[in-house]
Amino acid sequence: MFYYIDQLYNTGPTSVIDVGCGECIWKKWFPNIIGFDPNTNEFSQQDFVDFFDKDFSTGHAQQYACGMALNSLHFVDWNSIPNQIDLAMNIVRHQFLFTFNFNVIRNKPNKSLPELIELFDTMLSSSPYQIELLDYPSLRGISEQSLSNWSHMNGHVRFILSHKRN
Repeated sequence: MFYYIDQLYNTGPTSVIDVGCGECIWKKWFPNIIGFDPNTNEFSQQDFVDFFDKDFSTGHAQQYACGMALNSLHFVDWNSIPNQIDLAMNIVRHQFLFTFNFNVIRNKPNKSLPELIELFDTMLSSSPYQIELLDYPSLRGISEQSLSNWSHMNGHVRFILSHKRN
């Protein structure tokens, strides 16, 4: 996961919002992270408690240089993914890193992993954002079992989007 987060830092961001940060562990290694989560945790280094929704996105439009949602996108329904991506991209000026697991997402099509990947590719390619990085670890030989053992950290899908350049 360090590799993917490091990609955000290639732009030298002054702020990186960590949506659904949990314990906000990435603050140990990366500067300028502002973490929030809807749940409190005595061990968390989160900066505030809030829900990520349309109101949050509208109230924080273009506020952060970059963002990341590491395995929090999959807590929505399959059909809500494009909307959640739009809300996330609204709060950043540059790039946003997403990861999620197909096993966790609700109401996904009853398809095999390769079929879900194909559907997601189609969904992502029709978005109005530039795909900076797209990785499916299972297609690189990382086993489904390995991913499920580390599902809280890894994700079947890892991608970075940016606003399209004119």
